Amino acid sequence: MPVGKGQFSPQIAPALGQGEEGAGRVVCAPPSVFALLRTYLTDEEADLLRRPLTSDHVTFQQVVLGRALDRTTTTTGKDKFSVPDTHLFLITEIRGHLLPVNLNADTSFSYGGQPQTNPEQIRCIRLQNCAVSLKNLSRSGELLIGVQGSEAAEVALSDLTPPYGRPVSTEQLQSLAIVRPKDTLEMEVKLKSTSANIENTSGANFGLLVAGILLRRKNG
Repeated sequence: MPVGKGQFSPQIAPALGQGEEGAGRVVCAPPSVFALLRTYLTDEEADLLRRPLTSDHVTFQQVVLGRALDRTTTTTGKDKFSVPDTHLFLITEIRGHLLPVNLNADTSFSYGGQPQTNPEQIRCIRLQNCAVSLKNLSRSGELLIGVQGSEAAEVALSDLTPPYGRPVSTEQLQSLAIVRPKDTLEMEVKLKSTSANIENTSGANFGLLVAGILLRRKNG
């Protein structure tokens, strides 16, 4: 499967019923997602949803788009994911992702001049300090996450990460939740402050977890 050049490759959850015993078993995919997206699908794509959905052509997938950032050497980065030409990708949720490189180094943070030692507070500070965007490069840079041309309205990673914020759902994305064959998603992250009080030198992997359904095309 084609993947982006980022540090993380797509993590493919095994299709339900995969293997000799359960091959072809009917998959229980969220009907509300399909009902919502039918409006935006072509006739050919809509036909894919009218057939019985089995594990032979449905894969539940989680893609981690992430880049390693730190306050001294790399303060911005991008990662990409390309949908196979044999599939349609229906996004069900987008949430924030943060994986510290060295938890033992997360000891000298402060916010508003006040030292912070609570791990949850430190995590929240780091998420608030990272701006994120997600666009479909194959659709004229169509933005799924972010505000076009307005740095003042950038989306913080904390906005998409529980318990500080909420993931973005299919209902919010509407037509943007449909990522067509060969489309490429590009995620960009950027640290807003390089202060030693906000981010350490070992850094972390910042990014997005994009969950969805890979739906095989009839001729795929």
